[in-house]
Amino acid sequence: MRGTGAMLISASAVVIAEIVHVGCAPALILGLAGLPSLGVAGAGIGVIVSYAAGTLALVIYLASRHALVQFARPKFERRLFAAILKVGALSSVNILQNQATYIVLGILVTSFGGSALAGFGRPYGWSIR
Repeated sequence: MRGTGAMLISASAVVIAEIVHVGCAPALILGLAGLPSLGVAGAGIGVIVSYAAGTLALVIYLASRHALVQFARPKFERRLFAAILKVGALSSVNILQNQATYIVLGILVTSFGGSALAGFGRPYGWSIR
């Protein structure tokens, strides 16, 4: 959306997502409004629900006749696919390697308990007081 210059639409999707997040996350964490109390898992689910709301807002806009960019059935062209893979395949291996490393390290740190896992997940430079 940003590439088409429709910044109001992009910003609106972010605002919608954050409104959903602010309402949804506390309700799921604490069990408000008749929802189950999920604790930390509720925070994660709240983030997923908020991203889904923002995505839905963008999809609805893109499906409308007002969007500058429209959904279209893609045409598979082998030469274009090969050109993209020449550039992107190696860099995608790096991303997969990083994610696999974080997953394995997270599994290993879990054996030391929840506090260790929480400490492993915090950004460098933050101190717990």
